[in-house]
Amino acid sequence: IKNIYKFTKSEEKYLNDNYFTFQKYIRDGEIQPAYVFNIDPLVISAYNDTIDNVILLEFPNDFVDKYNLKLGDRLLTSNVYWPKPKTKYGDILPGVSNNMMFSDVYPFLLKFLVKDDDITGEEFVKENKFSEFIWNYIENLTYAYYKFSKGTHRDGFFYMFKGDKRG
Repeated sequence: IKNIYKFTKSEEKYLNDNYFTFQKYIRDGEIQPAYVFNIDPLVISAYNDTIDNVILLEFPNDFVDKYNLKLGDRLLTSNVYWPKPKTKYGDILPGVSNNMMFSDVYPFLLKFLVKDDDITGEEFVKENKFSEFIWNYIENLTYAYYKFSKGTHRDGFFYMFKGDKRG
């Protein structure tokens, strides 16, 4: 990732300083579905059932070839949530079934962060038994979110590699 994503010295220091924290988030987060929503720019829609909506994450276009991604590819995230009273950011649009316990979520895309195909490959995605209903549901949420948010999305690595510099 360091070869594709151009870090400043302060961003690389942030990554190195928080390496073990990020490992814990990836290992202990809640596994949720995500899928490739757009190829150019590369945008991945990451669902979270706690907030009952998606967040759109943009990643470097080089990842399309590096990870052999196609529109609609199904992926997994390890979601980490932040409880209230942390300020809710503008890209969090709570869904109908939102449990109101959290004001922010960060989805760590496993395909980009874990080397083991046993964890990131198609078979593992299938084994997590997200039903076709859920995949269709997040696709519909994504199109609604995209239209409502006027196409806004987060830098996919804003938190992990650059620090949370929002609002």
